[in-house]
Amino acid sequence: MEYTCKICWNSENNSLYTVKEIIIGNGDEFEYIECSRCGCLQIAEIPKNLARYYEGYYSLGAVDDKNITRIQKFISDSFEKSKIYYYTKKGGIIARSICWFFPELMPPPPPREPDIFYKKILDVGCGTGWSLSTLAKAGFKNLSGCDLFIEKDIVINEADNVTIKIHKCEIYDIAEKFDIITLSHSLEHMPEQEKVLSKINSLLNDGGICIIDIPTVSCYAWKKYKESWYSISAPVHFFLHSMKSINILAENCGFIIGYIVHNSIKGLLLNKYYSKGYNSDDIIKKLGSIKGIIPFIYDKLQAKWLNKKKLSDCVRICLRKTKDFVEICEYKL
Repeated sequence: MEYTCKICWNSENNSLYTVKEIIIGNGDEFEYIECSRCGCLQIAEIPKNLARYYEGYYSLGAVDDKNITRIQKFISDSFEKSKIYYYTKKGGIIARSICWFFPELMPPPPPREPDIFYKKILDVGCGTGWSLSTLAKAGFKNLSGCDLFIEKDIVINEADNVTIKIHKCEIYDIAEKFDIITLSHSLEHMPEQEKVLSKINSLLNDGGICIIDIPTVSCYAWKKYKESWYSISAPVHFFLHSMKSINILAENCGFIIGYIVHNSIKGLLLNKYYSKGYNSDDIIKKLGSIKGIIPFIYDKLQAKWLNKKKLSDCVRICLRKTKDFVEICEYKL
C-alpha cells in the first residue's frame, strides 16, 4: 500500500512502523509513516474512537494531590515558582536555581518582548488552563485559551483582577487578533497542520509571533528507540516533525522561523522503561518514589545535556510572519 506524506506530499520509499498505545495501556497498535523526503513521522489513519484515548489525559484535568507523592508535589510546585521568578525576579533560592539552570524550560513568551505583560495572548490546546494561570500569577494581564476537548467553557479568576477565558472550540472558531499565540504540545494533536498554521497567521497582529512546543524526530531518542520512542504517544500524536518538515510547513503557511530552542524535560529514562513494557502510570509511580529520586535527577541532567547538544526530543520554535520578518532574531539562553 502506498502512503503519502501530508507535509511534502512525497509517496516514494516511505517507511512504515507499528506503534503501541501507552496512555491507557490497552495494547492497541497503530501504523505510522516516516517520510523519506522531509522526515516527518505521521499516523497513517486517525482512529474513529479518538476521545477514549484522551480519558485522563494530563492537560485536561486539575492535578489531584491525592494521586501524587510529596516528592512529585514538591518538584511541581518548585517548577511553577521558577516560572514566576522567570518574569518577576521574585522567589526563593530553589526557584532561582531552577530558572538559572533550566532556562530552556521556562514559559513560551520571552520576557525580552517589549511590554510583554500587556500582550494579548492566546494559548491553543491549553487544556484546563494551568499554564495560563501560571502566567497570570507572573503578572500577565490579557490571557485566553481554546481547547476542543474540555467539557465546557472555563473562566479562571486570578489575583490582580485577571480573568482568563478558555473556550471549548477549535482555532477556526476564533476571530480576534492576538500579539502572541502559543501551541504548547498541541500542534502534534491536530490533523490539518497547514490549515491550523494558516489560520494562526491570519489571527496575529502585525509584528505578532507564534510560539510552538513540539516533539521532534530530529533527536537521539527516535534514532535509538524507534517504535519505542515515548514521545510518539500513539494515537493522539498525529505528526512528529523533523526540523526539515517544520520548515516546509512554516514556509507554506507564510511564516519564517525566528529561533529554535531545544527544551526537552526528559532524557532517555522514559524510553528505556517503555521499551521494557512499562506503561505511563507505572513509569510515573516508579520515578515518584524515594528509590526513583536518583534516576529522576540523572534523567533531568541527561535532558540538559541533550538540549545543549541539540539532540533532545522536544523543541520550541518561534514563528514570525514572512512579511513582518526583517532579520532573524537571536535568543541566546
